[in-house]
Amino acid sequence: MIFLSLIKIKTMKTTLTTLSICIFFLSNIVLSQKDIIADQKGFGLTFLAEKKSRKCNICRLEGEEKIQMDDVDQKIEGLSSKNTIEKLMELISMNYADNVKARMAMTIARVKFQEIISEDSLIYSINRHYYSDWDENALSLNQNEIDGALDVLAWFDKSINYAGDQDSKSYLQKLRMDYIVQEGFFYDMKNDSDYSLKRMSSRFDESSDERKILDLLNTDYNKTGYVPFTAYAGINTGLIYSYGKDSWIGGEIGLDLVDHRNPFYNRERGSIFTVSFQHNLNTRSNDISFDAIDFTINNDIINLNLTQFGFHQGLPGVEGVKWFYRPEIGLAYGPFYLGYAYNLTFNKDSRSLTEKNMLVVKFSYPLIRISTYQ
Repeated sequence: MIFLSLIKIKTMKTTLTTLSICIFFLSNIVLSQKDIIADQKGFGLTFLAEKKSRKCNICRLEGEEKIQMDDVDQKIEGLSSKNTIEKLMELISMNYADNVKARMAMTIARVKFQEIISEDSLIYSINRHYYSDWDENALSLNQNEIDGALDVLAWFDKSINYAGDQDSKSYLQKLRMDYIVQEGFFYDMKNDSDYSLKRMSSRFDESSDERKILDLLNTDYNKTGYVPFTAYAGINTGLIYSYGKDSWIGGEIGLDLVDHRNPFYNRERGSIFTVSFQHNLNTRSNDISFDAIDFTINNDIINLNLTQFGFHQGLPGVEGVKWFYRPEIGLAYGPFYLGYAYNLTFNKDSRSLTEKNMLVVKFSYPLIRISTYQ
């Protein structure tokens, strides 16, 4: 009996060990397959999306570290961008606290791609350097772009290594992801057939610098879960108040394409199709309209809608519906809109019963995402 018990115990230990090994390898396989492109879900609420954490202790230094950072700020105050870099590179080798050095390294990275942008044979930001001349169909980086990106990424790496707490490191990793994507390096390597980062990376040699940049992007994603892509398609829902001869209230629903989930950072927004309903508070009649194309231009300020058609329903003493054309122009800021609409009712006999000039106020934004972030 004792012998049998020992065999059972040994068998159980072997089984548990085997199971543990299987779980370990399975976990590693699952984790290694996390892909910043393929992992994304095609549906979500934009206000629940992963944002860059506000927990950045190196951004809000205290005590002796703040005193040291104030000293650094005084020494670079008034310097040109290039001289600021040179001075910070000199100061970072001195006897400052690690968190202060992390701030200096982060500042060097930011000044390079936000202010200097390019110098000699280095291009630190594709988007800022080329503007509208950037070739969106390019499938690789040129050497100037590669060297510029690697230089900035090296300073981000130094900043992460100097940072003394995990929150700051995570913040810097997300900032580094934003740099790779928003400054154009990621999209300069991507084409429409890249539905996963694994497929995208396979086009480059394992030892190539492009591959290193893509692997770094995915490594940061695995550590932080942050998605640096911002453009998406979403369902827009909004509230409307209009005023002409009468007061109107209503709402709208439609399909929008926007380039940023944060409405106040958005530069471009277009509605593919929108349906609006407005109710006249004075006559109890209704307007139902349809927009084929509605777009916002000039950094999300000027909104133009030239394709709005609809019909009046329930006009006093009028049977059936009467169709109208209602072009609209206005100013937009984030989800807020103020505009002017001109109403032209096609039926001449009914025009005196309908609006002509209307002030329109809207609050709307596509908070329901129905695509992956691009």
